Amino acid sequence: MELVAQSKNKTDAEIENMKSQGDLLNRFPKEKSLNDPLAGVLEQHLSFVILLAFCFLGQQVVKRIANDKESRLKEYMLMMKLGRDVLWRSYFVFYAIIALLAVFCFTTTIFLPISGNAVLIFSNFSVIFVFCFLYW
Repeated sequence: MELVAQSKNKTDAEIENMKSQGDLLNRFPKEKSLNDPLAGVLEQHLSFVILLAFCFLGQQVVKRIANDKESRLKEYMLMMKLGRDVLWRSYFVFYAIIALLAVFCFTTTIFLPISGNAVLIFSNFSVIFVFCFLYW
């Protein structure tokens, strides 16, 4: 910083002398920036996109449970001595498998390089995958 402040007060001859000695500071190099409108939109709306991606799964869970209530499938299973915990675990396992597939597709999509850049460049795939699965 002292060289910059001193170079402002120097005459042209002194600056030429510093140039010949290689002491003059150059500007900090800046990388080329990409103007990607998709990345900007996803930065602002990524949480909303994640929410919309999982709305369908929640709707399907409620729809299946309502259909089972209408058809009284749960009561028939309970009459055949199936435990309630086994019944609810079957719902959980069924929708966990569907969610695993959906989360894998979603996470893969945001890590694929589209037009040269991925949406999440510096994040770990497994961390985002676990976060999205637990969000479900």
